Amino acid sequence: MYDWNNFQYVLALNEAGTMKRAAVLLGTNPTTVSRHIKKLNDMSGYMIFVQGQGGEWKITDEGKTLLELASDFQERVDRLEDLRERRSRQETITITSIEFLLTYFLAPRINEAIDCYPDTLIKLRGSDKRLSLAYGEADLALRFARPVEGQLVASKISEMPFYLWSETGALPDAWVGLDEPLDWVPEMQLAHKVFSGPPLVRVTSFAALGEAAAALGIAAVGPERVMSEIPKLKKVESVEPVYREIWSVIHENRRHDKRLAAVREWAKLIV
Repeated sequence: MYDWNNFQYVLALNEAGTMKRAAVLLGTNPTTVSRHIKKLNDMSGYMIFVQGQGGEWKITDEGKTLLELASDFQERVDRLEDLRERRSRQETITITSIEFLLTYFLAPRINEAIDCYPDTLIKLRGSDKRLSLAYGEADLALRFARPVEGQLVASKISEMPFYLWSETGALPDAWVGLDEPLDWVPEMQLAHKVFSGPPLVRVTSFAALGEAAAALGIAAVGPERVMSEIPKLKKVESVEPVYREIWSVIHENRRHDKRLAAVREWAKLIV
């Protein structure tokens, strides 16, 4: 069986032409180069190199097969080494937000972030809870309200309108809402005010909100990016939308992190 370690000597001698120069390339001595070439000669049963009149070694026709194998092997080793080096430089940036922002705004354009920052592994982590930026649960948060905690750096990146939607575009008698713990958010407050009562059905996401409203023929308040994808729903133009601010948030000890700053700029552009 071939010892792949010997193949580097084939590559070096073919490139250098002499045992001495090949030894310099490999950081060894000519005797070692000669010994490894002889091993390959003995194992293959033919001469891999022949020495010409000028003293230089030339690859034989038979030896070219081994040279191709050696070249292919070296190329694979180089690719693996390059991958290992890139992974050693790779840093993970975790972005947290509520699920619908990740699903409808970040995930569809994640390829842009990968193209711009190929040595950065970007994680999108959906959570209704506020993950800690101080303790590394996330690096960047997109939130629907300006943070009140200390030691955070926040910037407002957008205002998102939330409209009332129904099957006909007219105001029906009932509505679909989110879970009770979210009754305080502006879109739920709008629906409570318009309908003067609680929702007929409650769900846990804006996508489910729209689908349920379409199926029941009643109303729901939600963002245009989600609701406009449900063919049966139309805006209720007689009801003014409410707006929610979107904030980009990092911990202050990451203020000068250039990689995080670059990812943060990408996140700002997609909302």
